[in-house]
Amino acid sequence: MAIKLPKSAFRLGLALLGLLSIHTQLSGKEVVLFDGKKPTQLNLVKNCRFENTLLIGKGRSTYQSIESYTNFEIRLKFRHTGQPKPKRPRVFINRTHVKLANAKHGEWQELHATFRKMPGEQSVLHQPALNDSKYTGDVKRFSEENIKALDEYEIDAHGWVVGDAQPLVIVSDQDIEIARLSIRPLDPLSPRKYLSQQGEALADFALQGKKIYSNNCASCHGDGTGPALSPVMRSFALDPMQNGSDRMSLYNTLTHGYKLMAAARQLNDTQRHQVAAYLSEVLFKEHNPSQYKPITAKYIETLPFPLYTASEQFSRANKPEDQRLQENGRFRKHGPVLVDHYGEDYRNAINIILDDEYATSYDLYTMNQIDVRSGGFLNKLSSQHYKPRPSSITLPAGKPIQTIGNWKWLNHEQPRHQGHYINGNQAILSYQINKRDILEMPTVERKDKKTAFLQQLKIGPGSQALQIAIAPQTVDTPSNLPADAQVISASDRHFTVKAIGQTSALSWVVIKGQRCLNIAASDSPIEFTIARAPGKDALALIDSLKQGAPLDALIEGGQRNWPKTFTVQGKRSSEKSSYVMDTIPLPFDNDYNLWLRTTGVDFDQAGNAYITTYGGDVWKVSGIDTELKEVTWSVYASGLYETFGIKVVDGLVYVTTHNGIVRLHDLNADGEADYYEQFFTDPEISNHWHGYNFDLIRDSKGSFYYAKNGQFTDIKMEGGALKVAPDGRSYTVFATGFRTPNGMGLLPGDRITYGENQGQYVPAGKISFVEQGKWYGGAVNSSAKDRVPELPLIWLPQDVDNSCGAQLWIDDSRFGPYANQLMHTGCGNGTAMMVFIDEQAPTPQAAVQPFPFKFESGVMRLAINPTDGQVYLTGTRGWGVDVQKDGCLQRIRYCGAVEPLLVEVSTNKDSITLHFDSAINAAALNAAAFKVSAWNYKRTSAYGSKDYKPSAPEQIGRDTWAVSDVEVSQSGTAVSIKLPEMMPAHQVKVEYAIPFKSGAALKKTVHLTIHPLP
Repeated sequence: MAIKLPKSAFRLGLALLGLLSIHTQLSGKEVVLFDGKKPTQLNLVKNCRFENTLLIGKGRSTYQSIESYTNFEIRLKFRHTGQPKPKRPRVFINRTHVKLANAKHGEWQELHATFRKMPGEQSVLHQPALNDSKYTGDVKRFSEENIKALDEYEIDAHGWVVGDAQPLVIVSDQDIEIARLSIRPLDPLSPRKYLSQQGEALADFALQGKKIYSNNCASCHGDGTGPALSPVMRSFALDPMQNGSDRMSLYNTLTHGYKLMAAARQLNDTQRHQVAAYLSEVLFKEHNPSQYKPITAKYIETLPFPLYTASEQFSRANKPEDQRLQENGRFRKHGPVLVDHYGEDYRNAINIILDDEYATSYDLYTMNQIDVRSGGFLNKLSSQHYKPRPSSITLPAGKPIQTIGNWKWLNHEQPRHQGHYINGNQAILSYQINKRDILEMPTVERKDKKTAFLQQLKIGPGSQALQIAIAPQTVDTPSNLPADAQVISASDRHFTVKAIGQTSALSWVVIKGQRCLNIAASDSPIEFTIARAPGKDALALIDSLKQGAPLDALIEGGQRNWPKTFTVQGKRSSEKSSYVMDTIPLPFDNDYNLWLRTTGVDFDQAGNAYITTYGGDVWKVSGIDTELKEVTWSVYASGLYETFGIKVVDGLVYVTTHNGIVRLHDLNADGEADYYEQFFTDPEISNHWHGYNFDLIRDSKGSFYYAKNGQFTDIKMEGGALKVAPDGRSYTVFATGFRTPNGMGLLPGDRITYGENQGQYVPAGKISFVEQGKWYGGAVNSSAKDRVPELPLIWLPQDVDNSCGAQLWIDDSRFGPYANQLMHTGCGNGTAMMVFIDEQAPTPQAAVQPFPFKFESGVMRLAINPTDGQVYLTGTRGWGVDVQKDGCLQRIRYCGAVEPLLVEVSTNKDSITLHFDSAINAAALNAAAFKVSAWNYKRTSAYGSKDYKPSAPEQIGRDTWAVSDVEVSQSGTAVSIKLPEMMPAHQVKVEYAIPFKSGAALKKTVHLTIHPLP
């Protein structure tokens, strides 16, 4: 099949994974145009013929392919015949002159050339001797001026060639014989350049892989020289690989995942090859030689050439990756504001775009302006805004303007950041200093190649004066100047500053060598603007500036920043079952390039859903009804600081962010938040990209709770839950010892649960009740590792849930038999499950049974829609999950009684009882219908735990408990499984196949935890 590409602009930033169908095969698909048989893929155009097994050309001969191609490698086996001529023989391929530097007349040659119609350039690589495995010719790149008939190509603004694929044309200017002609597509992911490395280049390449391995793999696989830290992972020093140990197999495992090994989506193509090189060339070669597979020259020869040059690969690797659109270089829009880090020095910053050239940032702890800069907003390329698994926080970008002094509040009690308003492309900060409310709007004005930076302020009434340090006092000027005077700093940095507006309460003072603006105490508000402009000659610009409109007029709701909506049609399940799963598609391909890695869901009373994302967006989803025929997505808020939880209270949306809790206000009821109120500021904000704040729940007294990550963070708190007062003004540390608590739940009586994830000192995932002042075992320091943690409600094996999410008490009777029960989500496996709490057990314990659904993404949060009483779930896939999409919104819907359901699990000292909602066929039931196994975990510094027999606690393995008898209850809906060997166990697995009187049969598995009797 010929390789044809449609007419399109092949921009460098476009990842051609969807356009080139050959990228999934390592060697591409070779198209043989001639191999010794009568040609059917070639037209013999001029002075040539087919004879025996050769194409023979006399004089100047021409050959043209029947099909058209683009972006390919040609392989031509030929020799020049006839009488040698003084002029060296030449071959023209698509009008490009190929000069054979080492060609010998009469000898068979093999020419390799790569042809790219992307930037109007081509590359030629030839092999003079067929029995030589190395290329002796040079790789040559031909620029546009070297290509003849360039006017046949249309070049777009980026320098890429636009147009349909064209036939391959070969012209020889002397007698020639051709034995074989074939082409292969160029591969955007070709491994040739990586696998052909040798010597120091390979050593350096593997060294880079070691660094990546340490940051991404060592927590599970260990350092590579000993046993794996996780019992379910391979040791690269000791174990055979299950999916191949050659470098391409390792690369494919990293790319696609294998069994419990998740795809390393956080790594780009080069990084995966670097890790594979480290595993093979260092770990296998030195520690596990049976797994080492050397790369041979013959193997290299089978690989396709790359679509991109080395310099282009570097350029592509340094552009942000967007897996959703498979397109590089797309800027994610956040509106005029992004609350985030500003490098390691500022953990809590608001970053504001002033215009297309300038940006500014403020420290939200002090409300001081960090800088004003040109030529860049933020460096987010290695952060969560672009990376599936980040390697960095958000960093500074651009060049700070040093010639406008500074902006720092002096000698005041801790400022209180109250939030910010958005009005079109303007941001207005709201904060309080010395009990005086302040509004501040930074802007920029440009005129006649001069630039002024303005801060318009409204200072509320107050009994204390305020001071802002503007610049060092470096010249002898009066210490008390009128506020509207032009103050010019001396030394080599000059700038002009002026106060505009209500200046009667303002004066310039010098405090500790700093020139400061003094704002006097006042019984009424003061509104003015401070303008600063670099240079001594900015006076004309400064004098021309006028006081802007009152800030109060800008904080009542403004023009929408996100006017476009995205309407989708839901997919309603047609399955015949008691519970089914419906799907509401997400607008992944949206005009704003917002990344829908969904992290939270809640509803208002009208049934509108609000969905948070990892990147800091909140979407409003309307039109959700039974049929889901027309569901509309719109952006409600953006630019928040990593939103991982949401709660709608009295029509207001509260979201958990990296810096606390934000309450959103739609002031003009246009469907978009205008005021981002900082309801609560987190006392410790992590500088680590993994230092998440998870979920948001609210108890019956109005207090809020969210969970803080305990591992991979730099805060002093040992991971745990914060309890925030109903007014957001105070908090308590409610519980500690959480490792990675991605989700909480609230039960009747204000009982709280949380889901924990396996890791060091957490041998398996678990769900626990959270009680005030208790410690839950996620030790992050040596002093805590030997403490005894609280027992969980239930342990969860990795194949059931390898990354726990949140829980939800379903308090709506419309949800059928599972109403008034607990549901749990599994982010790692994209699952949801019912949790059957054994309320009669002396120590709380539970069982879980997953729904038979595979969600489109990892499931982290869930909520009940008040209009239909059904459960809606959302989540994202992170980097260790077995799901397909970056986000999802799906509904578990009760359809009425169809099949029998397990509704309760209880235990006593020698039996486990399963309770159903349907009558069991006792006559057809026997002990063979059940299989029961049990095991324990060990809490150690290792990642996770192996399985240990409860009957022999130091012996690895699982116990099998014999079923001596089964007994159906008088009601006919419960069966007790008699287990003489039963004992307390961290994990019990019950596999059952039960017949019912209705004729139905239920074959499922339930897992439970059995705690010791007190």
